[in-house]
Amino acid sequence: MKFALHRDYPITGDDGGYGFSRISDEKEFKKVTFNMDWLFRTEVLEIQYDNLKAALLEAAKKDNLVVLIGGGSGNNTMAEIVAVLDTKNNEIVYLMNSNFGSDD
Repeated sequence: MKFALHRDYPITGDDGGYGFSRISDEKEFKKVTFNMDWLFRTEVLEIQYDNLKAALLEAAKKDNLVVLIGGGSGNNTMAEIVAVLDTKNNEIVYLMNSNFGSDD
């Protein structure tokens, strides 16, 4: 997964400077920094975040899915990433919050 992300979004180094933690329960989810720190929090955003969190925690219960949360940084950029790996079908889906290109 690091290779795929680095290919699409090179930050630095061979692995793109990305690091991840596996999420399997509520306690682990709270430890990560993908916390939706919006400037203007609204009830709608809170509901959307709660729905995303619930879906990721439900996905983490499935044997063939691995939920990872982490990020990367380097070259004056940063990224926070939520990824779900489907080990049965060898597929990845991810959401990324990043400032790529903000210094151009």
